[in-house]
Amino acid sequence: MTQLIPFLLLNVLDSCNTRDSDVKRLYAIRDAFALLDYEDESIQTIQGLLLRCFTDPSFLKIPEGRRFLSFTFALHADLHNLIVGVMKPQLGTGNKSVSQAYGDILYRAWRDLNMGASATPPAGKEYSSGGSGSGREGVEEDVAADEEITTAVLLRASLEDNLQDMAHHAIHARERKYFKSLRLVLNVFHENKNNKSVDSLLLKVYGPIMWRSLRCAHPMVRMQAAIIFFDCFPLQSSDHTSNIRETEQLLQKQFDLLHTLLKDGDHRVRAVAALGVCKVLRTFWEVIPTGTTHQILSYVVSTLGVDASCANVRASVINGMSELLENPLSHIVLKGLLPLLSHSVHDFSERVRASFLRLLCKIKTTRGFKFYDIVSIDQLCNQLSADVQRPVICSIMTELLLNSFYPRANSAGGASGGSSSSSSPIKSNEYGVEQIKRCLQFSHSHPEAAIVFYSNLYLHTSVGSSTKMCVGLWNTLRDNLQRAPSAEALAAEREQRREMEIDSARSKKNKKNQKKRGSKRQHAEEEENEEGEGDMRSAHTAFVSTVGLTHQILLVLTALIKSTHKLLLSHATYKLSKDMLLTHVSSGAMKMMLVHLLDFQKSCNTEKAEAEEDEERADAGVTALVQSCIAQLLEVIAMVSTISGSSSESGSGRWSRDKDK
Repeated sequence: MTQLIPFLLLNVLDSCNTRDSDVKRLYAIRDAFALLDYEDESIQTIQGLLLRCFTDPSFLKIPEGRRFLSFTFALHADLHNLIVGVMKPQLGTGNKSVSQAYGDILYRAWRDLNMGASATPPAGKEYSSGGSGSGREGVEEDVAADEEITTAVLLRASLEDNLQDMAHHAIHARERKYFKSLRLVLNVFHENKNNKSVDSLLLKVYGPIMWRSLRCAHPMVRMQAAIIFFDCFPLQSSDHTSNIRETEQLLQKQFDLLHTLLKDGDHRVRAVAALGVCKVLRTFWEVIPTGTTHQILSYVVSTLGVDASCANVRASVINGMSELLENPLSHIVLKGLLPLLSHSVHDFSERVRASFLRLLCKIKTTRGFKFYDIVSIDQLCNQLSADVQRPVICSIMTELLLNSFYPRANSAGGASGGSSSSSSPIKSNEYGVEQIKRCLQFSHSHPEAAIVFYSNLYLHTSVGSSTKMCVGLWNTLRDNLQRAPSAEALAAEREQRREMEIDSARSKKNKKNQKKRGSKRQHAEEEENEEGEGDMRSAHTAFVSTVGLTHQILLVLTALIKSTHKLLLSHATYKLSKDMLLTHVSSGAMKMMLVHLLDFQKSCNTEKAEAEEDEERADAGVTALVQSCIAQLLEVIAMVSTISGSSSESGSGRWSRDKDK
């Protein structure tokens, strides 16, 4: 056995190709390690090999290896300090998987030792004094069992001392990476608080160091202590012999610390406290008085929610509200508090805005809440226009407004233009029309926000849905241009306007020569002139509205095609979407629309040349819109032509292969 144990250890540690079966074989003979004398000097070699096992990935990655390492804590108390001393440098690397493995090893070791220390010693028996010696054997068994329990108690106490040392190092860690690693180790114990023995352990470990650390002068110590404090809240003893009055005083002390941490002078501590308090209220909402809960939340929202010293505090408040939203009992209180955070959508910190938008997305899926009751649609659209260069904000905002401006079949329509959502879901045969309708409303009221929204549409639906939207807008654009006034009609209106100007000048000249004013003939002429001017204005208004609607559609259409252009070119999986786009947006249709827009431009230039100075200024906006429409259409033609070229190349390649066959 003295040769087998070193051989198996070296076989795992020094082998280049260690197999899991080697570790499992070592775990199978673990009881043989208890036969060794760990107080003898000759044990140093095996002891060194055991310590090396705690840094070897072969032991940390499989359950049998971690169980073997936890078993080593039951061998001798002197090994505990050495093992923890080996663990600490590894925790300094910040490796998350290593930290979690160490936490699992320590928890398993403590659990096994606690079970051994809590075992009930065998009851006394009456043994006969015959020559069989059974009485002496029974006494020896009792003595051996008592020794095992005593050893387990000593080993457990030694391990708990080492755990307390690790907690102290975590609270007073200088490097953030080291603190996070130690926190991961301790979180394994925090996650098992449902075990009553773990509750008593945490109170024993944290009790001597937590209270003074939360009042330490150094803000980093207070912050790290607060993080661990909220992780293990509440600290309490599960021992049935504990005094009820002392337990209540301990809990009251911890609730008083919640108020103290929220009003801490350092913004880092306040940020931790804001999120931690909300998590505590989410878990213990039923046992905390309603008045106390409302008082704490009012302070968190009204004071920390507008904390100008640090954006992290404001973001923590919003994240805390998101945690509270998971408890349905808190919804009544939150309905009155969440509108007080509406200003966060315009916060100068991108992190705060992103956190608030994620909160609104969560509210959108929560029954009984409407996100547009907290922030209006106009505010969201204005902020979407301002955050056009921030893709994270744009993506979250698109997800939030998706049902409002892109309703889908069998889903309730969201708020549109600030109005409330429809009470009944949109039918499957109507949602395409509703999508186009809301798109036109959106592009008319907030054109910049609409461009950003539809540019990110494919991220939250699909490329096929964006392509269908392109086809719907293209058909709407075609119908709009077909209803537009023709060039001949506009020329006839200009001629009619010239005649009216001549008649108006002639009537003014005749008015001077007439002695009697207000004759019936004069009134009739004035009425005819007013009617003619009204007809001309109505036709011109129709032309301007047609140009404006065309400009809106082309802006959104360009954004949609541009967002999916690369995907349609590079991925063969979108072949159906590509074919659908090329079928409807054909070269003939694009040429026809370009001819319409060129006629618009020609009519605008002609009217501009013949108009007077005041009318020239009025028509300059229409001319600019027409030029912008032509530029947008040319961009659409270029992108569609590129997609068509790639499709034809792939098609010709397939045709040539078929021909060769």
